[in-house]
Amino acid sequence: MLFAISVTYYYSEVTAGDQRSYLHDLSMLADYFTETPGEIPDFYLNNHFEGKGELIYGENERSLNFEKLVLPIYILSFRSIWVTVTIIALLQTLIMTAVWRQQKVPDYMKLVLLSFFIVPGIAFWSSGLLKESIYLVFILILFAGIFVSGKYLSTLIILFSAIICFSIKPYNSILIFLVSLVLFAIVNEKFSNKVIVAIVVFTVLGLLLLPLIDPNFGFSRWGEIIKENQAYYYANACNGENCIPFDSLYPSLHFKNIIIAFFYGLFGPLDLSTHNNFILLASIQKIILIGITFLCGFLVIREKTNKLLLGCLIIYLFLSSVLTALTTVNFGTLMRYSVFYTPVIWGGFFYFSVKYFRQLRAKRSDFNSFAKKEIK
Repeated sequence: MLFAISVTYYYSEVTAGDQRSYLHDLSMLADYFTETPGEIPDFYLNNHFEGKGELIYGENERSLNFEKLVLPIYILSFRSIWVTVTIIALLQTLIMTAVWRQQKVPDYMKLVLLSFFIVPGIAFWSSGLLKESIYLVFILILFAGIFVSGKYLSTLIILFSAIICFSIKPYNSILIFLVSLVLFAIVNEKFSNKVIVAIVVFTVLGLLLLPLIDPNFGFSRWGEIIKENQAYYYANACNGENCIPFDSLYPSLHFKNIIIAFFYGLFGPLDLSTHNNFILLASIQKIILIGITFLCGFLVIREKTNKLLLGCLIIYLFLSSVLTALTTVNFGTLMRYSVFYTPVIWGGFFYFSVKYFRQLRAKRSDFNSFAKKEIK
């Protein structure tokens, strides 16, 4: 809740951002539907709204989907942004509590999700009136549905949350769904040939069908999208020090730039000399993350972690960081978008920390019992 208030204050008083645009649209929608509630179904089902041309995100389908989800909360909050973000924070906390109490959820996954609440940089950018905050709510619902008892209830929850997630952040959702499917199969020891075939078929069908839904998913469009996004950021959001230093002598998808994207996608920004306090704080956290990454790598090798799970997570980190960095070269935006894959590393750090703490406590308990026997 503290982070929700902080990020709301940041976008209200310190800098302009998506929040002001969302508030403008939500205010217009609330005025219209308070007077004409009968038009609500048409808006939610067909995107029809008489003043749609006056909305800032009227033609942006993903942002409009986000506003549809927030609108009921905004109206019930008496149009107060502070009450709205507080309710969203409470929803995140309540659903996380429900997931935490599920015994079927693996400890590692619980700790990955917990990082959204205790790692400052991640908690900050997944709070407030941002897509990331609502997206986190439905990601938590998705994981609750995966491990909930009851086959039909579980399927219903998964489908509902998956559709909502895809409507807000389709690219993130595809990767998260795939890694969740693999994780579920590993945890339940159902990684048979049928499951492998199902994952392959799901992936291939996705690659073939998604371009029919949205042309931007087509392989032929990837290079164009990267160029368009980079051109936009370089023209509007880069001042020489707050963007990823790609090598302009090579194409965006050149091996060198892919490695740069992978590094900065995970560990950017890294600028301790900056005058921007947010970039400075983010840089400090990223330096810590580099150390944690090496530590987790050492412990993963030492503990002989499940190779399939490890390979799946590494692929997820690589694809997420590279695609995000190539299309989001500005560090400010990158910090927001990276919150849905860096928790994979933080979760590993917390997992090993808890594991070794328990082992240390058990050794101390054994030593105390031995000492008491010797004294007697």
